[in-house]
Formats: sequence, C-alpha cells, structure tokens
Amino acid sequence: MPIVTLTTDWGTSDFYVAAFKGHILSMCPDAHIVDISHNLSHLDNAVQAAYSLRSACPYFPEGSVHVVGIDSEAYPDEPFIAVESNRQLFICKNNGFLGLVLDANALGSAVAIAQPDECREAAGFSIMHVVPPAVKKLLQGAPVASLGEAIAPFARKQQEPVVRYRPREGAGEQDAKPCVESIVGHVLHIDSNGNVITNITREIFYSSVQDRPYAIFIHSNRYRIFQVSSSYTDASNGTLVAFFNSQGLLEVAVSYGNASHLYSLSSDCSITIKFQS
Repeated sequence: MPIVTLTTDWGTSDFYVAAFKGHILSMCPDAHIVDISHNLSHLDNAVQAAYSLRSACPYFPEGSVHVVGIDSEAYPDEPFIAVESNRQLFICKNNGFLGLVLDANALGSAVAIAQPDECREAAGFSIMHVVPPAVKKLLQGAPVASLGEAIAPFARKQQEPVVRYRPREGAGEQDAKPCVESIVGHVLHIDSNGNVITNITREIFYSSVQDRPYAIFIHSNRYRIFQVSSSYTDASNGTLVAFFNSQGLLEVAVSYGNASHLYSLSSDCSITIKFQS
C-alpha cells in the first residue's frame, strides 16, 4: 500500500489540506494518506513540526513518502527538495527543516525538485503544483535523483541542551575533570494535553546525575520537581511530574491536568536541572 504522510501548518478550517489530498489522489488513486499534524503554529513552528515528524516516521513502512508543508511557499533560492533516509522519502522546502529531522549524512543526497511550467505562473500555494507530481513518481518507484538536480541543502541544527560544569571539589591537577552543575533544556513540543516535551535526553541526565540530589526548575526557581518518575501515574492528581517519554526525552506534565496552562509554559520556556554537590 503506497503511503503518503502530511505535516503542515495549514490548519483544518480551510480547503488547503483537502485540495492537496485530492490532487495527490487524482494522480495516485491507490495512495493511503496519513495526517501527522496540520495544527502547528504559523510562527516559529519548525521545531515542533520536526518533533512530530521525527517521532512518527520510524513507525511507517519502507517506501513511505513524508510531505512537509511548513513555510511551504517556494522561492528560487528555496525550492522543494527530496531526500531518502532509512528507506523512507521526505519532501520539504529547502528552508532548513529537514536538518531538524534527519542526520547530516542523509541531507547530503538532497535533490531540488524541478518546477513545472504552471508553477511559475501560479500565485501562491506552489506546493500544490510541484509536490504531487513528485509524489507520484516516487510511489511508482522512481529514484529520488530522477526528480531534479542535486543541491546542497540548507540545514538547521537541532537545539541541544546546555550543560554547565564546575570543577570537582578537591580535584588535583591530574583529576581536573569537571562535574555537571546544571542542564538547561528547551521546550521542543507541547502536546494537545498540555504536556511539555524538552530536549533533555535520558542519556544526558543519567550521565550527569551521578547519584546526587537534584531539582528540576520550572520557570526559574518558582516551581520545582525533585525526582524523575516513571510515568504520569507516579504523581497524585493535579501535581507536577517529570519522566522520560518513549523518545527518551524529559517530559513535564501534571497528572490528570494541563501543565502548559496551569504553569504558563510555552515553546520559549526553559527547563533547568540543578545538581547538588
């Protein structure tokens, strides 16, 4: 079954998603179209969109085509590109988005999708004219290289948590390796339940904690969590809880509540873990 996924910032109240699906189905009647998300913010939404796609695409079968409509109006210096990675196919504007989803090795094989003549004459929604014909070719088995010319893709880098160190107490010259003082993470995504996913990984946390007491600070020093739990249910109803989710990322939530609303958490917030000596 040929599968096409859509991740866009088009919303669901207008005709855009339906028209795009219809155009693909008119060219590929057997295609099965899966919506990953269409309700992403129109402002600075690349990080949240990348998190959604990166979390979902490993579960799709080989040969799936993932179409991204984030900041999706193409320009001469930002064409639509196609990339193959882990036997899955990705189409997106060359705006740096795929650098947040794929590793650098995959991005080395990007192709700029050739624009049909009607796209040059169309005003707006150019993805409608460029991408469906490319999807059709890919679903029919055409290699990515057949879609256009090779291009050096622009790649945004994933934001990493900031790890701050301090010298070990009593360390001599031969033992100058510092210990971690704090980890400052950033919000990657806020889901529909108000749960806040950060970029702090399980590996970074457990390699830093070294059996020391710690506190997870929400909104500077205002709110604190003193342990990493295993799930939502480890906390009583209405209280803050932190745990590592299925992607291995630190998640902050309120058990049977909405952390984003209750604690005014947004995509520009930071989450800090401070370790005691």
